[in-house]
Amino acid sequence: MSTPGRFYFLFEGGVKTLKEEHPIRSLRIDRRMTQFQLSKILKINQATLSAFETGAIHIPNHIINEVARIFKVSNNELREQSDNFFERKKEELMKKYRF
Repeated sequence: MSTPGRFYFLFEGGVKTLKEEHPIRSLRIDRRMTQFQLSKILKINQATLSAFETGAIHIPNHIINEVARIFKVSNNELREQSDNFFERKKEELMKKYRF
């Protein structure tokens, strides 16, 4: 499995910011697969996959299990990394919007 908590740079309004990758995005990119390709295999909409990868919505167990099977990784490890990513994104938003 790819390194948990892998980061990448994103330019937003001319400012370089460091963003954390979702573990599914890391796996997909490591395998040179597009969101479109993976979404077709998973039989979900590409926008849904994008929402999973950005942490906008939580990923259901059956999707985690299918992704783990496709990429031949531990579904428990993938679930744990995904949950951790989601919690960090939630905390980040709570701080940003002061909830």
